[in-house]
Amino acid sequence: MRCRQFERLAIFCVPFGAPTWNNDRGRPVVGGTGKLDSSRTKGARPVLKATQFIAMVLTALTLVPLGAHLAELPNKIHLAQVDYFIAQSMYRGWALFGVIVVGALIANLALAMLLRWQSPAFVLVVVNLLCVTTTLAIFFAFTYPANIATDNWTTIPAGWQRLRWQWEASHAVNAAIAFAGFCALTWSLLLTRE
Repeated sequence: MRCRQFERLAIFCVPFGAPTWNNDRGRPVVGGTGKLDSSRTKGARPVLKATQFIAMVLTALTLVPLGAHLAELPNKIHLAQVDYFIAQSMYRGWALFGVIVVGALIANLALAMLLRWQSPAFVLVVVNLLCVTTTLAIFFAFTYPANIATDNWTTIPAGWQRLRWQWEASHAVNAAIAFAGFCALTWSLLLTRE
């Protein structure tokens, strides 16, 4: 639905960064500088900038544990059973990073809503949303079952080597996907019009 239909309800258009629609052809009003008339959307700029900042910080923080797992992979993957389980014990409490991932999802969803009128930036934020969502899907499909089967790496089940490869590979793939999403988000910030 276009904001033009809600001209009298400027509050509807302003928070979401929509252009002003006050001509009879249904096109955004363009001034002599070639920029959208932002007289009614000035209040949206701080909201947009704050949302971009929060989305960027939370998305960057999701890379911290994934980057750590990727960096330690070559040194850990061939450890003996006892050494590997000792190394895995250092990850106790890392589940709290899940809060950051959920925060990143919410912040990027809000940013996508704010940028829905700016096609290139919007598409890149949606790419990042898909990347963050994919990392969660991979976590729950591969990483979490390995954690459950090993009681968070405190018990040694039969076939633990397969679980180790599943756990390590899922983190490596997630690191690559999260980095791609972070790059898309950064690119969207560069393309955002004010």
